[in-house]
Amino acid sequence: MGSGQQTRNFTYVADTVAGLLLLGADQRSEPFDVFNIGTSKHVKVIDFVEEIFSNIGWKPKILDLQLDKPVGVSSRASDNTKIKEVFGWEPTIDIALGISRTLEWYKTYIDMPKTLKELEERLMSR
Repeated sequence: MGSGQQTRNFTYVADTVAGLLLLGADQRSEPFDVFNIGTSKHVKVIDFVEEIFSNIGWKPKILDLQLDKPVGVSSRASDNTKIKEVFGWEPTIDIALGISRTLEWYKTYIDMPKTLKELEERLMSR
């Protein structure tokens, strides 16, 4: 995670699917056009992690930021100017709602491994 100050975009899967369906239904005569469908909102990695902690009601006593490790580019997010101009579309689900929905899905996932050993066994069997 490095310092956690680098920013990324996190796009909820329903927004990604909606954007792909929109582009798949494109009736324009322009073949092979290219669009970004991710969110253009920059979110600090540390804020993303803190939102998860807030949703699950738990936080580690210490975050091991590993400041000696590479963190990658300082910022990366989608530029949605073109898709907004052509289709008037942009993702609608913000980071807080997306994390909340994702965590709710995980809580109801019936076949989720219950122990680390079970998870490792499943991962190694693939």
